[in-house]
Parts: sequence; C-alpha cells; structure tokens
Amino acid sequence: MLEGADESPLLVRTSIYQQLRAAILSCALRPGTQIQERQLVEQYQVSKSPIRDALLKLEEQNLIEVMPRKGYRVKRISLTDARELYEMRQLLERESILRLVETANDETLSALDAFRTLPSPIELPRWIEYNSAFHRFIAANCGNSRLARAGCEAIEQYERLTYVSVTSSGAFSLADLWPSTAPSSMPSSVATSAKPSRSPGIISRDRGGASSIPWKTFPLSPDDRRQDSEGSRNPYGRPG
Repeated sequence: MLEGADESPLLVRTSIYQQLRAAILSCALRPGTQIQERQLVEQYQVSKSPIRDALLKLEEQNLIEVMPRKGYRVKRISLTDARELYEMRQLLERESILRLVETANDETLSALDAFRTLPSPIELPRWIEYNSAFHRFIAANCGNSRLARAGCEAIEQYERLTYVSVTSSGAFSLADLWPSTAPSSMPSSVATSAKPSRSPGIISRDRGGASSIPWKTFPLSPDDRRQDSEGSRNPYGRPG
C-alpha cells in the first residue's frame, strides 16, 4: 500500500510517480518489464487516476512506452540512447565543473572532500549511489539553477544505464571500475583548481565530465543487433 495514501491527491500522485520512477532508474523494474494499470492499482491501493498520471509522466520522460491493448512496458535502452545520454552528460558536467571552480566557497569545497573516501565494501548499489551523489553535488553547486536541474536529471537517467551495463556485461567488474572511474579523482582536481586561483583552465579535461561507465560498454539491444546484422552499424561502432 502506498505510504501516505491518506494525504492529498496531489501528494499521492507525486509519491506514486516518484516511486515508479525510482524503481525504473534503479532497475528494480528492468528494461522490457510489462506494467499493468490494474496491478499498480492493487499495489498502491489507489484509483486509476493517479496511476495514469504517473504513467503519463514516465512516458513523457521516455522511461516507459505504451503497448496497445497490453498496457505499458519499461523502455529498453538502445545504443543510440546510451550514446546521446553520455554526450549530454559530458556537455552538462563540463560546464558545471567550470562554474563550480569559479564560484565554490570554502564550505562547498569542504563538503566536496567527503567524496574522497570510497564506501566499503564496494557493492554495485552503493557504488552507483556514491558515484551519482558526487556528480549530483557538482551539478547542484554549479551556481546555475537551470543547469543544475538539467545536470541532475541526466545523472539520474544515467544510473539506469549504469545498472544495465554492469549487470548485463561480463567485460568488467566493480574492481575494474575502481579507481579509473571513481569520482574521488575529480574532487582533488576541482579542489586544487578552485581554491588557490579559481582558474578553470587547471581542471583536467581528459575525463570529459561524465565519470561513469562509457556508453560503448553498453550491451546491444535487439534493435541494435538487427541493425548490425543488416549492415547499418552505428558509426561509433560496436560497444565494448
């Protein structure tokens, strides 16, 4: 039953949407999973109206798709989706870092130091949350509210790609991801760049902003495999 179901209709709608979105982004509802309104009504003990509102928002965010006469389905992530999301993160995070270097105060930099220590033991959910929390911190403290919202949205969307990439591919493990993609290497560059001179030119740019699993490690979806077999491969090549 939905927590807070006795609250206002607006809060109920928001809560259902947030819970479903979190389940999709964390892959508790994996890509390809079918969703039925009736099942959600029973699960959350609410009417169809807030369920439909939540599903509509999720469809607008490209997280689910309508299946005619079958309900809904959690949208699969294509190779194109992965590439575009990775490129978007690069653009947003590069600008966020540059702005943070220019505007960060001592309090912000001290808070950033908390990310120097990796949680132990290294487990997939904790690693993804740790990595995402670091990038959300950068976005949230960039000094531009619109950039911060766009950056946080891209980071949250990328979490689902990270879950799918790690759990679907045997090409690498969490041990391989550390320390090459650990966010701890960026706080030091940001902190040392920001505090003495506030010069954005000191930032290391080889990471491209998006410190997470590159999209080229992403497993091919059925549509990608079909295109590959037909000779119309993505110009960026097969991942991995």
